[in-house]
Amino acid sequence: MKIPVCIVCGLTMKCVKLATIAIEYYDEKKTEPHKAWMASAYECPRCGINIFGGFGEEPLATYRDKEKMKLFLNNPHVGFY
Repeated sequence: MKIPVCIVCGLTMKCVKLATIAIEYYDEKKTEPHKAWMASAYECPRCGINIFGGFGEEPLATYRDKEKMKLFLNNPHVGFY
């Protein structure tokens, strides 16, 4: 995977968590979870902006898999975007 660069600072972002679960939402209010992905979390060492990168090719679960999504939403290792 390519290493992300912070758009604000121009610095290479640091990987702060490998193999975390990223939840994708339909809307900005985060009321409807859409998909759960395996990803890595990155952070800018200067300004602290966080992003997800290195996503898996397929989601772990989608909105159709309501039971799986509940498990991911109640997991403390989950990130949201």
